[in-house]
Parts: sequence; structure tokens; C-alpha cells
Amino acid sequence: MVRAMAEESGSRLERMSGMLKRRGFILPAFEIHGGSKGLYDFGPNGGRLRNRVNQIWLDHWISLGNVAEISCPTITPYEVLEASGHVGEFSDFMTACLACDDVSRADTLLEKDHPNPDSLSKLELNDLLKVVQPECPSCGSNQWAPVIAQNLMFNTTIGAGNSGRAGFLRPETAQGMFTSFPSLYRHFREKLPFGAIQVGKGYRNEISPRQGMIRLREFNMAELEYFIDPEMPLDHDFTKWSEYEFNLISEAKGEIKLSISAAVDAGIVRHGTVGYFIAMTHDF
Repeated sequence: MVRAMAEESGSRLERMSGMLKRRGFILPAFEIHGGSKGLYDFGPNGGRLRNRVNQIWLDHWISLGNVAEISCPTITPYEVLEASGHVGEFSDFMTACLACDDVSRADTLLEKDHPNPDSLSKLELNDLLKVVQPECPSCGSNQWAPVIAQNLMFNTTIGAGNSGRAGFLRPETAQGMFTSFPSLYRHFREKLPFGAIQVGKGYRNEISPRQGMIRLREFNMAELEYFIDPEMPLDHDFTKWSEYEFNLISEAKGEIKLSISAAVDAGIVRHGTVGYFIAMTHDF
């Protein structure tokens, strides 16, 4: 069952990717030089569509009045991502084919034989690889090296020579918004709550890019960080959504339908600000 679903999903994705390429939305990057996995161009139609979607998204959140757009560097010093935990934890499990040295994500190899291989530990992935012995996508062999953790960030050096400083291409846009907090706090006259919003590029050195635009090495991100004082009560106006019932998942009752204000009052959504942003996201 799991194998059949994975094959059907892959077939649909392949057909859609072909259609997007033919119509000039998404194109393989550097194709005349052989291309590079995980890198795509937005073509004549794709580039325009992406920019319009980005602007609509920005306008939606900036309309709140206390959200400011910023733009931070894509190159990030080592210390920033060490403090955020990315240096130590931002990794996937990989394994190498012993016959051809091709590298694959361990969980990807097991998608047809496990409902959620991404949840498995390194030891569990090793054990399942030995049992299933999946074929190598490149050569067909089923002999695999032990699973290891691979950090997904692109290394770089900021500066030249001995004065160069270790850094990375940012794996997400959030860090710049956190490190800019003092400036944002002054901008909003040292009053909470307020938010920062950013659209830009993120970079992840994916072990085995696949699934068209789903797993890329360079990709577009849109993030919003909203800062509140947890000890200060906030009175959000949910009147706009009073007649609408949201599909929610409750820890105690499973799937339910409730208005967002009722869900907040019942503690199913545990903070009013979270409920407000759920509703605003739904509107977008």
C-alpha cells in the first residue's frame, strides 16, 4: 500500500513538472552545461507569477499595521547559526552505495517500505536498510554504507586570507529577523507586540534533491516573526470569523470544527495570538 501510494505520487509530480517546464514556469537551471540537481530557474511566466504572489503575501501581513518588512543578508556568520542550533542539529541522515558511491538520504530510500521513515532514528534507519535492502537509484545495487548525519548548510568564508571568517549561506530567513530585534524594537517605539516579515532566498545542501520543486538547494522563503510580551494580555478581535468553523485537531477530541474564538476560549488553541494568526493565514 505504501509503495503504491509513493509510486502514484511520483508519477503525478513528474507529469506536473513536465507541464510547468513546457509552459515556461519552472526550468532546470544551467541546462546547457548539464544542469545541477536542486537548482531551477523561474521562466518568463514563473518569474512574474512568483513576484506577484510574494507581493500579495507581503501586502496581506503588512496590512496589520504593526508588521514591518525587512531584508537581511543571505550570508550568515558561523556564530549566529551556532547559537540557533543549526551548526549542531541541522542535518539529515545519509548513506552511500558501496558499488557506485552515489549518496542518498536514508529515509528517502525507505519511503516505499515505511509510512514515515523521516521519524526514524539513525539506528532504526540502519536496521531497516539491512532488512529492506533497497536498490540504488543509480546502479541498482543493494549494498549500503552505514547511515551517518550530514549537515545541510553551505559553508563559505566571509573575507579573504587569514582574516576570513567562517560562515554559511542561510538555511532560512528567520535568523536575520531575530538578530534585528533591537532595531525593530526601537522602530516600534519600544512597544510590543510587533512583527517582522521577509521574503528571500534560503539554501540547503540537500543530499539527494528530488520531487521537482519540493526539495531544492536554493529556494524562496516567506517568513513572519511576531513578538509579544507573554505576560501582557492581548485582546484580539475575532468578530470577522465568528460565523466560520475551522477544521482543527484537538489533543483530547481529535478532529473538530469550531470557530476560532471558541477554540481559543476552550484552550484548544492555547494563545489568542496563535488563533488570530491561524485565522489571518486562512484568509490569505
